[in-house]
Amino acid sequence: MSQSSAPPTNEEMIEEQIDKCFDLLADIIEPRIDVDSDDDVYQKIDEYFGWVEQSTRDSFQDRFNTAQLYNYLRYVFRGLADEQGYHDRLQRKVGGEIRNEDNVVNAYRWFKTYSTVLLNEEVDISYTFALENLNEYREDQIAHPKDLPSPNQQADPVLLSSLLLIWNALEGVIRTWGRILELDDETYEDRRRLLDEGHNFHIGFVDHVEGRVSYITSFQEGEAGQSIRMEPQHVEYFPSEGDVVILKAKQEYNNDDEPFSSLTPDIANNNRVKKFVESDI
Repeated sequence: MSQSSAPPTNEEMIEEQIDKCFDLLADIIEPRIDVDSDDDVYQKIDEYFGWVEQSTRDSFQDRFNTAQLYNYLRYVFRGLADEQGYHDRLQRKVGGEIRNEDNVVNAYRWFKTYSTVLLNEEVDISYTFALENLNEYREDQIAHPKDLPSPNQQADPVLLSSLLLIWNALEGVIRTWGRILELDDETYEDRRRLLDEGHNFHIGFVDHVEGRVSYITSFQEGEAGQSIRMEPQHVEYFPSEGDVVILKAKQEYNNDDEPFSSLTPDIANNNRVKKFVESDI
């Protein structure tokens, strides 16, 4: 009897997935990169993915490298936002300084919202939950562990599994970005205009759900603007965090005629909050 080969290790499967992602990335970047420019956005995105690759490998041996991995993933999504021209939507002023609201989960939701509108379809990239899991792992195991870590902490199987899922998610991100870049100019401009300010509607994502109340971050308002407070009577389906939605919104006031900090969905004429892909835009 011939002896069966051993199944691939987590590290080997991650390496294979990394190679797959970089093959896809090369097809996108090589025709567009300007190697003579230090400020070329495609060169930057290529470098950011390289940093994610290296910090992934470093995390095989030392779980503390996941903190750096998390930061480099932020750079990837900021790079994509910069290339597509919506980076300013992720910024707001805090104490006179510009702050990027670019934690990985939030930055991915901005990318998902943008992609959903540009491609006019529901963008459902597999394994993106691993991005949130990485954030939780970083917070619970690295930044704020319950017990003091030993000096020689190595990666554990849970982390290695998450790393594989993250690179699977990145494959979906790269493919989605590539599809946007392949749109013809007229389609691209028509879809992109839907995200401009000045419309009588808002397109955004469900930021978080707190019991019966949800909050929407609007593309038109950006992180610097007002969120939209949504309750069950405002919506025609049960929302989940990350859903891309379209709605009308208005400013309402309290009994002292002071504006509420959040906008309110305007459901006149049965204009309830709905998923973007179910709208007729």
